[in-house]
Amino acid sequence: EWQVAEFGGFSYRWDRYHPLLGWTNEPGYESGADIPFTVTINSQGLRATHDFSPSPAPGVHRIALFGDSLAFGEEVDDGETIADHLTAFRPDWEVLNYGVHGYGFGQSVLLLEEEGGLLDPDDYVVMVLFPEDLVRDHAAEFVHPKPVFRQVHGSLVVENTPVPEASRTPRLFRLSYAAAWLFGRRGSWHREASDWDSELVLGRAVAAHAAEVVAGRDRSLTIVVLLAPAGVLRYLSEPEWRSRFDARRAEFLDQPVDMLDLVPTQIEAYREERAALFAPLAHWSSRGNQIWAAEIARHLDGR
Repeated sequence: EWQVAEFGGFSYRWDRYHPLLGWTNEPGYESGADIPFTVTINSQGLRATHDFSPSPAPGVHRIALFGDSLAFGEEVDDGETIADHLTAFRPDWEVLNYGVHGYGFGQSVLLLEEEGGLLDPDDYVVMVLFPEDLVRDHAAEFVHPKPVFRQVHGSLVVENTPVPEASRTPRLFRLSYAAAWLFGRRGSWHREASDWDSELVLGRAVAAHAAEVVAGRDRSLTIVVLLAPAGVLRYLSEPEWRSRFDARRAEFLDQPVDMLDLVPTQIEAYREERAALFAPLAHWSSRGNQIWAAEIARHLDGR
């Protein structure tokens, strides 16, 4: 049975089952009073209030943006996502928002591979919530059942496809995060730092595959590493965790791929603006998205 995902008192009614990706955005979805922010999904499955032409117009630079809920713009209205702020900074840019809530790094790259060339972008940007998006790649379920990414004899493989529609997680654990935590299901949601080594190896393999796919299209790729609000607070309050995080992040960034490390910008912005950057639950506010978009724009301009 396909389960409607829920978080913070609202339901993700724009999810659609997908046999390879696990789930994607439901084309044509328009939110109502059921969620506290406006969401519009166009007929192409992108978060946008309009459809896009098959190729960009003359003089328009088209960017395809991939990632999880932070790229999608969860908890902010249409017009307040990173993609929207990028186009506000640069009217000659057209940014396609391929973000999907709950995605791991592997799912984002798989979507890039399967559908990211259909609208002929000039550049690809993949946002990676670190380390959470790497943790999700090992799991057979996060939000919904999903593909599993592994390395077999040095090659990246995708398992658990076609993705089962029915959840393997007991119903009580799907409905109650507290029950999942208390009764030993925590490993399916979060891994401790001791597992970061294997997740880092897989994450580097996924990044290399993304670079290979994009190079085959004769386009450029930028991978953006960032934290969620809870990650910023943990970074500032837990020195031991910060030390491990910085070491793993440095290893992930040290790849032959164009990388943008947003973490220093996020830490500095939080020190200056504090809660103004936070949405009510677990995501960034429109102001936060605006700051991150400005840094992404500067990076892309300076390549």
